[in-house]
Amino acid sequence: MTNKKDPFQDQQALLSGRSVKSILDIGANIGDITAAYRSVFPEAVIYGFEPFPAAFDQYRRRFEGNRFVRPIQSAVGRQAGTATFYVNHNNVTNSCLPAAREARYWAESPSDIELLTSLQVPLMTVDDFCRQQGIAEIQILKMDVQGAELHVLEGASEKLNEGSILLVYTEILFVPLYERQAFFYEIARFLSQFGYTLFDVYNGTHGQSGNLKWADGLFLSPQVRASQINAERCKSNVGESSLSDGYNHPTRSTNHFGNAVRCGRKTSVSSSSGIALGAQAQKANRELWDHNLQARRPAITDDGFDMSGFVGHYYMWPEEYSLLSKYVDLTRGDYLEIGSMCGIIAMSFAMRYPERNFYCIDAFCPGHATIGGNKQAFLQNLHEHNLKNVTLIEEDSRTAVPKLEHHFDITLIDANHAYGYVLADALNSWPLLATGGFMAFHDYGCVEETTRAVEDFLSQTGARLVEAASGLAVVCKSRQSGPEEAQPDEMTEVCQQIVELERQCASLKCEKSEREALLRAIQGSAGWRLLNAWRRFRDRVAPPTTSRRKVYDLTIGALRDPRS
Repeated sequence: MTNKKDPFQDQQALLSGRSVKSILDIGANIGDITAAYRSVFPEAVIYGFEPFPAAFDQYRRRFEGNRFVRPIQSAVGRQAGTATFYVNHNNVTNSCLPAAREARYWAESPSDIELLTSLQVPLMTVDDFCRQQGIAEIQILKMDVQGAELHVLEGASEKLNEGSILLVYTEILFVPLYERQAFFYEIARFLSQFGYTLFDVYNGTHGQSGNLKWADGLFLSPQVRASQINAERCKSNVGESSLSDGYNHPTRSTNHFGNAVRCGRKTSVSSSSGIALGAQAQKANRELWDHNLQARRPAITDDGFDMSGFVGHYYMWPEEYSLLSKYVDLTRGDYLEIGSMCGIIAMSFAMRYPERNFYCIDAFCPGHATIGGNKQAFLQNLHEHNLKNVTLIEEDSRTAVPKLEHHFDITLIDANHAYGYVLADALNSWPLLATGGFMAFHDYGCVEETTRAVEDFLSQTGARLVEAASGLAVVCKSRQSGPEEAQPDEMTEVCQQIVELERQCASLKCEKSEREALLRAIQGSAGWRLLNAWRRFRDRVAPPTTSRRKVYDLTIGALRDPRS
């Protein structure tokens, strides 16, 4: 559920004390958002990008003579050049992407998204534009580009990597409106690679059945987020979480305030990308750590938790399991679990994703701050659910992980909680984690040796803490995570080639869609209908294979070429 807060007042508060000089309004239409920003940030220069000629003319006339508004008639995307722009019945649905077939079910009116025509428009990137204009920092990047938001962000990768875009305010889609559109979770995952986090969601539009169709999301850069955490720590009261959508809803914890609780420090967590602290914010993160306080998460009893359909117990609080589940949903590749106990957690995910592989490492013996796993329960669960995509490796994790040759999208470290084990498990499995993948540590902030090992791991690798809930901390392996990624290895090069091929494939699909749209436009034109009507009339008067048709064809041929 979205709130009724004013997104512009929130942006003003988040940037208080900072000089707001540059705002990019991408998809400015006729300028309503530009006008709102003018009232909140009167000294900022607003660059308004709008490719649709009719809307751009209104925008230009509206702010004519205003030296703080710079109209630019162009689309913005992942690369410079030209783009096909699809003009629909309602121009607020215009996009560089064609409408999806399902769009008529979700649009406010089925006619809103009907195609009228298409045209070629200039295309530029945020990074190129900033270089041309000499813009060092963008305080606010606003996007309303109807499904093409990820293209814009990809063209702003340099600025995002520098952390020099402070706020990203963008439309987010939850239902299919355009072909190849970016859904909310794709935008959140892409931004999380650069340490950006969701602050709040505004202006939600719901369908008749109550489901959220689209809204506006506000993402914070690492430095803005670090400043916010620092300010919140100075307050005696703790506010509620920005957003709750079912990912972090505890069902049993006795001390949950809608926030991640780590070592006595409550840190606001959003449900999409959580609390992310990039490289720029890691120092601030360490300064916020209070080693004199103990974790406030209650200890899990020996009985643990039960899950329907499985024998045995698992030892993870509901909000922790929910957070881990979210990152399993956000990834597509294989899953590695170091410390599986009865296998309940991994197998619950394996049932959800039968096409993915799940590797479980457990020596089934007790360790520091952890009880031994139950091999009999593990095998019984495996047999009863007939999970062919789950592999058990019964071995000490310090010797088992280095033998693995697979790459994983997500890894859970929850075995022996001794400092040496946790650090070894993390360092050994880090090279196996795909770029953009996630590593989760259990009992971070709750077990001192685990906490110390994770902090040393972050320091050694430059990895980034993305999100925390109770005692579960999630780390992201970004493109800049460590020295081992400074020079691309053979696997990285292959992955880059695959990405390039996928982009070429997407380009061909886009070209195919454009041609199909052109064909549909031709077939729906009055001239095409008239031609088809004439052909039907001709077939009735002079049916094929008849002498009349032969005379007709000869006559038409003579008219086309008098020399014959």
